[in-house]
Amino acid sequence: MSEPWDDPIEEVLSYVESDAERWDDAAHECEHAARTDAPAKAPTWHLLSAVYRERAKNHRELIHRVRSRSAAA
Repeated sequence: MSEPWDDPIEEVLSYVESDAERWDDAAHECEHAARTDAPAKAPTWHLLSAVYRERAKNHRELIHRVRSRSAAA
């Protein structure tokens, strides 16, 4: 039997999952800008891309931890 808070938690996780995808999209756009913008700006674009990829990774790790704990409960 599911707990009454299972569905809201899954809704939040779905939202966080969507955020992770948006962070990946932003990282991709930064990588594109690094290739097409002035070469002097490429390091800034690469840094932004790395930050956005890290944020997406953190979101996915959070989702994994919550789902793992939920499954163990």
